[in-house]
Amino acid sequence: MNYLEETEKAYLAGIVDTECHLGITIKHQKTRRNPIYAPTLRLTMIDPEVVWWAHELTGLGSVHLLPRKPPCHDIWLWAVTHRELEELLPEIEPYLLVKGETARLILEFMGRLGSTKVKSNEEHQTRLDMVFRIRQLNQANRLDKQQMRREYSLVAQRQSA
Repeated sequence: MNYLEETEKAYLAGIVDTECHLGITIKHQKTRRNPIYAPTLRLTMIDPEVVWWAHELTGLGSVHLLPRKPPCHDIWLWAVTHRELEELLPEIEPYLLVKGETARLILEFMGRLGSTKVKSNEEHQTRLDMVFRIRQLNQANRLDKQQMRREYSLVAQRQSA
């Protein structure tokens, strides 16, 4: 990972708080008995400038163009997964306002449980519990943002009246 100035960490944290999905993807494979858990950070935008900026700033992850059928715009994706996410999250976590608890849970998930491969039923249950908690936090964050938008809209309407 590239060296980041404190202001860059804070700015990137703001983007993660407002524009990114931070969670754990569960991958099921036919050849495996147990699933693989993959911590991920995904930034998707129509404008590639911020996506490429985040990738170049950190030196982490990969950028992909996700084509869409017209009239929809193509989407740019910056994806950071497991090992690289272990490097990035500790750097920006102090600056995360909305997704700080989610980041801490993901760091705990990666640090305490190590490998993405499940080795026992107890470990599988622990991971499912953590994934469920992270999904609850993501849902609450989404609702908080919707509530903030509604309140802002009401304030704007009152000011214009």
